[in-house]
Amino acid sequence: MSYGYATLHDIGALLESKFGGHVSVTAGGGNDAAEQSGSWINLDSAETAKAIITYTTTLAENETLDLAANMEDADDNSGTNNADYGSAAAQVTVATGGTGGTTETGTFELDFNLREANAYGRLMWTPTMSASSADTADMTVTWVLSGQDEFPVTNRNN
Repeated sequence: MSYGYATLHDIGALLESKFGGHVSVTAGGGNDAAEQSGSWINLDSAETAKAIITYTTTLAENETLDLAANMEDADDNSGTNNADYGSAAAQVTVATGGTGGTTETGTFELDFNLREANAYGRLMWTPTMSASSADTADMTVTWVLSGQDEFPVTNRNN
């Protein structure tokens, strides 16, 4: 696919975002250290994608939030013939509580080449909190897709 000079100055015409899931976690609770299943999204013939986990977490001093993630692909939005796609991102510490406990915000991003992917994909992620209770986190997955067959991929506002 070839992009002209003018198109590269209109990056919004090349990108499409999709909601990929949300989870709230409490340290020691049912979602802590448990793999979360994101929403199946139509990859819309995209060639590349970025999955972005945004988080807000309240952590006691020196306690941590760790994340690990991987992508699955499937034939349809019910997960028919789903399988891991590509390599998993190993667990990493994304936030550490500061002096006296703090609220931390941030993103954890993963890039995927989708040229061999099936029509649908989802993110699987595992949030792990080091505290045994009280610490919390809210996480949302947003996908950004690019390289579709037709442009613009979203509605124009001007």
